[in-house]
Amino acid sequence: MNVRFDCEDEELRDGTVYAIQELYSGLIALPIHITFSNKLSVNTGLHGISYDDKLGKNHDISLSLKDYNYFARGLSNKMCLQPWKELYSEHRRKKYPQLCWYCNIITHELHHAWQSDLEYIRYEYDKIDKRRKHGLSPIAFQSISEYDAEVHAKKNCNKMFSLIKKGFKNG
Repeated sequence: MNVRFDCEDEELRDGTVYAIQELYSGLIALPIHITFSNKLSVNTGLHGISYDDKLGKNHDISLSLKDYNYFARGLSNKMCLQPWKELYSEHRRKKYPQLCWYCNIITHELHHAWQSDLEYIRYEYDKIDKRRKHGLSPIAFQSISEYDAEVHAKKNCNKMFSLIKKGFKNG
């Protein structure tokens, strides 16, 4: 699996590549290109399919650099909002707030990549299940695609967190 992450933080880059290869190998066929962007003002992350000279047709994932920097402060305080309290332990939120935010967003966007990797769109959770509703962000109820990605992120963000941390040590 070809993963390219344009990131100056070598630990985060190496840990992310390792984690994506562990979690999504065999599930996502197209190469993945991840960047941080200063241009995202409404969304914290975006997924699209684009063409790159080096990668060819690929999944292009952009993450908000502004939000990444903001969450260095935002998750560790007592005013922490849902879904963060439910998704991560207090220890993880306080010690690694940026990584908590990052793992949730990257897992969400990677699920959009999985959804659109084939010639057709597919969903893991194709209808809203009220039992899974608790702890999801409001974006989950905008469309079935967003619901599917939010439920997937809720289930897999801690696994992504652990694998990225493991990638830090292996890198």
